[in-house]
Amino acid sequence: MALAADDARAAARAQDNVASDQAIATAVAAQRSRAEKAHVVIMMSVKAHHGTKLRRYTNARDLWAALAAEFKPKGLARAITLRRQLSTIAMEEGESPVRYFNRGWELLGQLGEMGIEIDDHHLLSALLAGLTPRFELTAEVMQNNRHLTLREALEDLQAASDRFALERAKGKRKSSKAAASDGVALAAATPAEKAPTRTRVKMSAEERADRFKNHTCYKCQEKGHLKRDCRNKYKPRQPKGAVEEELGSAGLAMMASAPPLRVNGGCTTGDCIVDSGASHHMCGDANILTNVRETYPVSVTIADRTVKRAVARGTAVLSVQGPRGATPLTLHDVLVLSGMEMSLFSEQTAARRGFRTVFKADSVLVENAAGKVLMTGYATGGVYALKTGGNGDGHAAAAVGTVTDPVVGTAKGAAAAPVGAYVWHQRFSRAGVDSLLRTFGAVDGMDLSRSSLEEIRGEPCDACIAGKMVRAPCSASTVLPTRVLEVCHSDTAGPMAVPTPEGYRYLVNVIDGYSRYKAVVPIKEKGHAKMALMRVVNAWETKTEQRVGIIRTDDGKEYTGQEIDSWVAAKGIER
Repeated sequence: MALAADDARAAARAQDNVASDQAIATAVAAQRSRAEKAHVVIMMSVKAHHGTKLRRYTNARDLWAALAAEFKPKGLARAITLRRQLSTIAMEEGESPVRYFNRGWELLGQLGEMGIEIDDHHLLSALLAGLTPRFELTAEVMQNNRHLTLREALEDLQAASDRFALERAKGKRKSSKAAASDGVALAAATPAEKAPTRTRVKMSAEERADRFKNHTCYKCQEKGHLKRDCRNKYKPRQPKGAVEEELGSAGLAMMASAPPLRVNGGCTTGDCIVDSGASHHMCGDANILTNVRETYPVSVTIADRTVKRAVARGTAVLSVQGPRGATPLTLHDVLVLSGMEMSLFSEQTAARRGFRTVFKADSVLVENAAGKVLMTGYATGGVYALKTGGNGDGHAAAAVGTVTDPVVGTAKGAAAAPVGAYVWHQRFSRAGVDSLLRTFGAVDGMDLSRSSLEEIRGEPCDACIAGKMVRAPCSASTVLPTRVLEVCHSDTAGPMAVPTPEGYRYLVNVIDGYSRYKAVVPIKEKGHAKMALMRVVNAWETKTEQRVGIIRTDDGKEYTGQEIDSWVAAKGIER
C-alpha cells in the first residue's frame, strides 16, 4: 500500500511538472512573439539610414537601448544644450502656469538622467525669470521670499491666473452694462423718441402711423404698422424666402413643349395649364404681361429634356373661372420663355404663397389657407387647366396648341391617350406597386385603377433592375498571417475636398496583416497609388529581410497596369 501511494504521488508530481513546463513554454513563446513584433515595429519606425547600424541587434531590448544611446546621448554637448534651455526657459503667451512648470520639471529630469543635479532653488529662479509681464508683480513678491518652494510658487501663480480671468470677465460685464446705460440715456435725452402719453387704442390713425412707422408687421412683412392693425390679416402670409426661391437660376416645366416649327405662342388667348412640376409661372409671349423687366438668367428644363433660357419676367393680370363666375388673377414673376406654346400656372409657386391646389378626377381647385375655393379648372386628356376669359371653347389643349409629354405622348384637345399604370410608375421615380397603391388611396386625380397597378407587378423594368443591382459580397478570410509581410493590405482614400499646400489630394494606406503596422503616403493623382505601394513594400522588405507573400486591394483601377503587373510577377506576389 505504501509503495502504491508513493507511485501515485510521483505520477502527480510528474503531471504537475509537465503542466508547469507547458505553461512556461507558452509564456516564453508569447514573450518571444511580443519581442519579435516590437522589434519589427521599431525597425519600421526608424529612418532608412539608421536601420543599417541598428540591424545587428537581434532583440527588442538591445535595439531600444541602442536607440536611446543614439537619440539621447549623455555627452557634454547634450548637457550644455539642456542647461541652456533651462536658463532661457520662457512662458509662452496663453500658456498656463501648470504647463510652464511641467516643462521646467521635464528639463530637470533629463539633466538628472545624465547625472547632473539641479537644486529646486535654481529651477525656481529660472522659472520666475521667464514669466510673462502680467505676472511681474507676483514674481517680484516671490523672489523676495527665500523659503518659497516650487509647489507653493505654482499654487500662487495659478491663483493669480484665476484672478486675472475673473477680472477680465467682470470688466466685460461692466462694459456691456455701461453701453446699455449710455443707450438708455441717449434715448431718454432725445425728445423725438419719448414714449407716447396716450395708449395705442386712444390714438388716431395718423398718430399710430407716426408712432409705428419704423416697426415691421409680422403678418405682411411691411413697415409702418403692427400685426394687430394689419389690413391684410385675413390674407395668407407669404412664407419667408418665397421670393428668393422664385428668383433662382434654375427652373423646371414638366408639361411644357417647344415644337421646332411653331414658335408663335398661343397663350395670348389660351387657358393656363396647371403644372405641379413647374418651378415658376411661365408664358411664351411678353406682350400679355405688364411690368416686363430683365432678370437674372433662368435655365428651364422642359418636358422633352431641352433647356430654354428666360431673361425676362413680368406680371400677368388674368380673369379666370371661379365658383361664382369670373375671378381676377394676378401672377407675379412670370418667366418669359420664347417659343413656348402655352401658359403655365405653377402649383409650387402658389403653395409657397399660401395657396393649395386640389386635383380631382375631372377638375382642379385652387383654395386659400382657410379652405375657400378661389378658382376652378377642368381636366382634359390628362391635363388640368384654368379657364381664362379669353377662351370660349373649353379645351385647354386646343387653345394653347399641342401638349407634348414624353411619358404620356402627344395629345390634341380631348383626344389624348389614357395614362397607364406604367406611366405613373415612371412619374413617381419608379415607385413600387405597393407605394403607388397607397398613393392612389390617399390622393385624388390619379386616372388609373387598382387592377391596372396589379397588372404591372412583377413585370421587368430595366431602370429598376439597374438601380437595385448590388456588388457581390466578399467572403471574410479565416486564415491569420504567421509572419511579418505575409499579407499586406492597401487602399486609396480621396479625393480630399481641400488639398495640402503641396497639392496632395489622395492618401495611399498600406497595412501589414501580422504586426498591423501602417504606412500612409500622400499622392497628387490617383494613378500614382501603385508607385507608392511599390515603394513602401520595397522599403519594408529591405528593413525586415522578409518577402511579401500576398497583397490584397479592392481591385481598383489605380492598382492596375503593366508596371505593377511586372513588379508582382518578378517578386512572386499573389494578388
